[in-house]
Amino acid sequence: QLNFSLVFESAQERGNLMRLAPNIVKPLPFIMPVYEDSPHPLWKICAGMWLYDILGAFHNYKNHKKVSKAMLLQEESALKQERLKGAVLYYDAATDDSRLTLETVLDGVRAGGNAMSRAEVLSARYEKGRLKTLVIRDNMDDSTHEVSTSCVVVASGPWTEQVLARLDALPMGPKLRPTKGAHIVFDRSTLPLAHAVVMSSPIDKRVTFAIPWQGATLIGTTDTDFAGSPDEVFTDKQDVDYLVTTAKHYFPKAELTPDRIKGTWAGLRPLLSAEGLSPSEISREHKVTMDTRGIVAIAGGKLTTYRVMALDAMKKVLQVLGSKKDVGKKAVFRKPLFYGEKLSEPGAIEEVENELSREHGLEKPFAHRLCCAFGSLAKQVVAEAKAKDRSLLTPIIEGLPILRLEAFWAARHEMARTVVDFLCRRTPLFYLDCRKSVEVAKEVARIMGDCLGWGASEIEKQADMVAMLAQRHMAFSR
Repeated sequence: QLNFSLVFESAQERGNLMRLAPNIVKPLPFIMPVYEDSPHPLWKICAGMWLYDILGAFHNYKNHKKVSKAMLLQEESALKQERLKGAVLYYDAATDDSRLTLETVLDGVRAGGNAMSRAEVLSARYEKGRLKTLVIRDNMDDSTHEVSTSCVVVASGPWTEQVLARLDALPMGPKLRPTKGAHIVFDRSTLPLAHAVVMSSPIDKRVTFAIPWQGATLIGTTDTDFAGSPDEVFTDKQDVDYLVTTAKHYFPKAELTPDRIKGTWAGLRPLLSAEGLSPSEISREHKVTMDTRGIVAIAGGKLTTYRVMALDAMKKVLQVLGSKKDVGKKAVFRKPLFYGEKLSEPGAIEEVENELSREHGLEKPFAHRLCCAFGSLAKQVVAEAKAKDRSLLTPIIEGLPILRLEAFWAARHEMARTVVDFLCRRTPLFYLDCRKSVEVAKEVARIMGDCLGWGASEIEKQADMVAMLAQRHMAFSR
């Protein structure tokens, strides 16, 4: 897609996020290998990369460079060698999307907002053509509440049309064409990578990636139309076959078999509806719509530009409210995220890591993980957990650098209300090792239950929920 404005906007925001949230948004080198039978020759890809650098106003982490075959195989020895011509190295960024979302929510609470986890909109009431009240249900205890408001923003992703229907506002909203993206995870020993590798699937020529991720190797993603419920999205056998076939084409000697998969996940892209295009051809631009009764809806877009999307939505909110206030873009866009305070200076994160190792005797992988998860508050997290129970400074799953203290902190300070919350949305443990996550679920429930007041029956219930979810995520293997 030759959408120059979107590429420029994404490059700018990527750079901003690396400065404002350096603990969770980090540069990632990508290698694009080129073979004799590749869709585009090496010279054409290099020309495209110059355009990529220019559109990024040369603000990318580093500009691209051409890589020889010999150098490429020295860096990524598992790559298929036959008919290999060379490669292009370029830089993008990687993030922990769950924690990026969490930090944004925590930032909103710190600014005076009230976040209600597991709250579901049921209906709306209008008076004289204006929104008056929202009726919501707390799905943790099934209680219902009324919230007085004159404006609501529907930022519900693939649930957008469902929520708008409950607000009796479906005609005003954006029309969606959700597409499914599935991912599979292997142990790093199965496919060790120094770079993310761009792959063109031999099945349909779609671009997919093999990415070093959280100490493991991630293969993804697919891009297929999806017509089911957004609540029921899982990686199936067809997804696994597609991703394994694609990866094996590029890494023929790696033992990439379904039985070696450690975890999976799938999600939906809430893309704007477009007729006559394949899923991969649909624009990733976003759209904001407005109902003068007091409803603003936003859909489409991509994670990289989520702050730009929020800014556009807020402009519509002010319009609905009849306010002439400035949204304060400069002040907001320069403010670090919740755990990103005091990390903008070069070497700041490394200094926090060193202090954790020096003051608490933590080995480097654990200190690094704590800095990524908690940024400038990492030392406070460790100190509070240590004062509570020194056993919290031991790993949850042996071999993975995530300590038990993260479950304690998630329950006490990060609004985690279930063990699934913690394993899937506060840490990547469930996706790094699904089966072992089931084994440790009860122990995690005990740690969280100590903060949330759970009894023995609730602890059992929480562990069972993890086991049932694991069956869905690993159903492809049956």
